[in-house]
Amino acid sequence: MRTTGTRNTALLMGFLGLSMPALAAIVTWDGGGANSDWLTAGNWSDDAAVNPANDYAIATSSPRAATNSPTAFPGKSLAVSMGGQLAWKDTSIIGQNGLALDGGTILVVVNNKILTSTNGGITVNNVNGATGTTIDVGSGLAFTMIGALSGSGAVTKTGAGILTIMSNSPSYSGNIVVSDGLFNPAGYLSNSTATVTLNTGGSLDVQNGLYIPNVTLNGGAITNSAGSKSLVANITVQSTSYLAGGGAAAGAGLQGTLSGSG
Repeated sequence: MRTTGTRNTALLMGFLGLSMPALAAIVTWDGGGANSDWLTAGNWSDDAAVNPANDYAIATSSPRAATNSPTAFPGKSLAVSMGGQLAWKDTSIIGQNGLALDGGTILVVVNNKILTSTNGGITVNNVNGATGTTIDVGSGLAFTMIGALSGSGAVTKTGAGILTIMSNSPSYSGNIVVSDGLFNPAGYLSNSTATVTLNTGGSLDVQNGLYIPNVTLNGGAITNSAGSKSLVANITVQSTSYLAGGGAAAGAGLQGTLSGSG
């Protein structure tokens, strides 16, 4: 490790009577508190109240998974990392530098709750291979995320419920895999490599009108639950898939290229 530059900077600042700025600490979840609340001091490695100067990471679900509360998370940032699980049961905000999806799991446990991360957005990092971060929305549940996606990592949507992402995400370049249930993006993905993959059991709802550079149909379905809107995309069909309209969707359509052998 090279330390010469840091040492010289420290000596110079000491000579000038200045102090070096403190680096933000990364505090990790250990679940050692009396409950699973993300604001309980004993659940974090420093056993202290969540501090706006620190970054926080949930990288384990032992002995208990983290659970959000209706109070906004006041830390500088929050990461849900591989091995970690965040159970989402209330509508709340992640402030400052936002949320990082680093290969862990967000498990939705209560219907019609909202995660808002508009200041720092939602960064999807390229970890955990093709699965990336899992968002599990069970049957009968709906979950909304508000915040622009960025990064190149994958998101896998599981569970028979509905996932809605509200914000336009022009810089996101990864793959959203819908393995089960309904994905309802209410914003566009415009990066040329951004992809939505629909596996058997997974559906994409185009009720809001969508621009997605690439859609891969691997047994899933494209639906339109309301409105006469179109999906603009390059569509690759890998196996038997479905296009379904109905109701007010009679005028819905597809624009773009169609390829593949399915």
